[in-house]
Amino acid sequence: MKPFLPRFNSLTSKFIALSIIILSFFAIYIYSEFAYTQHMKGEATRIDLAGSLRYRSFEMALLARKMVESKDRHTNKFFSKELKNKIDGFDEVSISLKNGSEKHGISPLYYEKALEALNSITNKWENRFKPVLLDIPDSPVNNQRLLINKYDLMIVEYVTEIDSFVNYLSEDYENDIRLHAIAKFLVLLFFSIISILVILFIKRGFVNPIIKLKEWTDKIEKKNFDVKVDIKNRDEIGDLAASFNSMSQRLKASFEALSEGENKLQAIIDNSNAAICVKDTEGRFILVNKWFENMFHIAGEDITGKDDYYIFPKETAHNLRVNDQKVLWLNAPMEFEETFPDENGMHTYISMKFPLQDQKGITYAVCGISTDITERKQMEQMLKENESRLLNAQRIAHLGSWDWDIVKNTLYWSDEIYRIFGLTLQESGVTYEAFLNSVHPDDRRFVKKSVDAALYDKKPYSINHRIVLPNAAERIVHEQAEVIFDETGRPIRMVGTVNDITDLKQAEELLKKYNRELEEKVKERTEDLSVAMVQAENANKAKSDFLANMSHELRSPLSAIIGFSEMLHDRLFGELNEKQEKFINYINSSSRHLIGLINDILDIAKVESGKMTLELNTFPLKSLLEGTLILFKERAMKHNLVLEMEIESDADIRIEADERKLKQIMFNLLSNAVKFTPEGGSIWVRARRTTLLDAVSITILNEDFNGDFIEISVSDTGVGIKKEDIPKLFKEFTQLEPSYISEYKGTGLGLALTKKMVELHGGRIWLESEFGNGSKFTFIIPLQAKTLSAEDNTSARQMPKNA
Repeated sequence: MKPFLPRFNSLTSKFIALSIIILSFFAIYIYSEFAYTQHMKGEATRIDLAGSLRYRSFEMALLARKMVESKDRHTNKFFSKELKNKIDGFDEVSISLKNGSEKHGISPLYYEKALEALNSITNKWENRFKPVLLDIPDSPVNNQRLLINKYDLMIVEYVTEIDSFVNYLSEDYENDIRLHAIAKFLVLLFFSIISILVILFIKRGFVNPIIKLKEWTDKIEKKNFDVKVDIKNRDEIGDLAASFNSMSQRLKASFEALSEGENKLQAIIDNSNAAICVKDTEGRFILVNKWFENMFHIAGEDITGKDDYYIFPKETAHNLRVNDQKVLWLNAPMEFEETFPDENGMHTYISMKFPLQDQKGITYAVCGISTDITERKQMEQMLKENESRLLNAQRIAHLGSWDWDIVKNTLYWSDEIYRIFGLTLQESGVTYEAFLNSVHPDDRRFVKKSVDAALYDKKPYSINHRIVLPNAAERIVHEQAEVIFDETGRPIRMVGTVNDITDLKQAEELLKKYNRELEEKVKERTEDLSVAMVQAENANKAKSDFLANMSHELRSPLSAIIGFSEMLHDRLFGELNEKQEKFINYINSSSRHLIGLINDILDIAKVESGKMTLELNTFPLKSLLEGTLILFKERAMKHNLVLEMEIESDADIRIEADERKLKQIMFNLLSNAVKFTPEGGSIWVRARRTTLLDAVSITILNEDFNGDFIEISVSDTGVGIKKEDIPKLFKEFTQLEPSYISEYKGTGLGLALTKKMVELHGGRIWLESEFGNGSKFTFIIPLQAKTLSAEDNTSARQMPKNA
């Protein structure tokens, strides 16, 4: 069956068309019924008028007889006038019956039999009856009676004809009723057919597709994502079917990805270096990870359904339960410092606990992530002990420290300075003026002049002067300080020390001896310093080795944070409110940023420590470049960027290099290009085969690099780089002037790492840029990879002149 109303391609237009058609049919039907009713009303009136002709005929005969029999002239005149009116009325009715009358609401007579009978009646009236009646008033009395008798004789036959006329009208009336009944039947039949067609159309166009969609959803609910809805409607249902088909494929991919994600999440949880557990609102364990099992030597299936009292001492379990109840009571994440017994003693953990909620927002469990901070606590204790030792050392050496905020004119004294000046701690307001008041009056000018020389002439501040104690005793102190200036050269801070040297001054000879000994110690310390410098270099090397070997230890905590924040964001443990979702997004984005920074630092550390090596293999250059560009297609389309690639025929070859590192080089350069190119801009990637002379006259000391090179460039129409900033680009932890890159986030490691990986291949990288008109990064690597040594790498003669 062909679709009803095929030109309407939307549900709205179809419903409107159907509604208009149905309303039109009903309007026509109602109007025809109204017209028919009015017509039948007129025909009934016509029959009544026709029937009244009989009465009128007899009534005129009666009036004529009364007029003749009346002896009173006035009465006779009255009846004569009434007779004349009745004759006129008869004429008016006859004409109305034939020609129709608005007054009586009847139409002209068209029924042939009735019309012939009416014409006969009218002719006899005009030619026979009417003349007789008109002659009666004016005739003599004897003639009047004769005329009345004559009228009475004719009226019987005349009334018979009127009855025949009425019968013809009744016959026509009944025919109209019968025809109307047939018409109504046909109309109802027509409406029935139309209704059936509409029902079929609705069933075919709406009901059947909806049934198919329902069957499809039932299959989807059973995780059968390979079904396809075959609906070819050109309306919204057809669009919905197409969307359903597309959605089934996306659901299939999402379900597969979700399954994979759940496996990865379980792997992340089990391999996290933090103890993770989930307990219900009654404190019973629901889930623990491998780290928790190993830490407390208990299997997950053994602890499931048990509480803290099952595995911990009573006091520890009680404290854990109290902390869980706080989280449940506040219904918010909280951080606690908790202690757990271990085979090596008590360990301190920092525990992040947060409630888990179901889809209705009802809290059903508490999740805890505990990280061992025992070593950090030990370091904090050591720091406190060192601070105490420092204070004791200052007290013993009579050496105090001070810090003067010149802008605010506030002065900080260590405890020992108060003792040196004979003051109680915080006894007096500590200001520069208060300090001068403690200086011996004869030395104040000297001290003030020395301070001014340090502040305004930038001269060293190292002086001896006298102070006066509250008990009037005099002491000699030595002061030494440094001045800190702001970017304009204005002094803003001065820090220094005060040493009570009274006893030293009083024992000058002993002091000289100490000086000689001190000179010897300085010489020894100088030698020690040389040794320390060597040790520092070794320590720096060890640092690089340490960072290069600590990738798992550094990444694992962040991976756990990223994994659990994504679990929370995906509502795996319940719904989140707007504020929680905002914080989780912050945690996730910051963790990803930090893990990227750690990866870059580790890679640079590997290069510096000599542990980053090339894993050489042979591969098609074109495939690598095309694969890298695919990663940026979506981002480019999102920002309306044109992303193009041009590979010269001589570069469409297989090259020998570290494929993964070359991908990372291209990824870093394209990331920068996309990030710094505004919407509507363009990015080009070009590759060609070249020699050293063609590659902007780059020269390398190593003679092994006289062969051919691959030159790859990434150009953009972005913000560009100022000429004075170009040398900073390839330095670690260096970002450009904030005024024009403040809106772009970065660590300053990407290009530095890119440069090291290019040079590790034995190549070079440089930049050509004009501020405001885009940038072009170009690098070359040999066709057959040969790496430079660290010494060779730093002894390259020069970069391109225009780099």
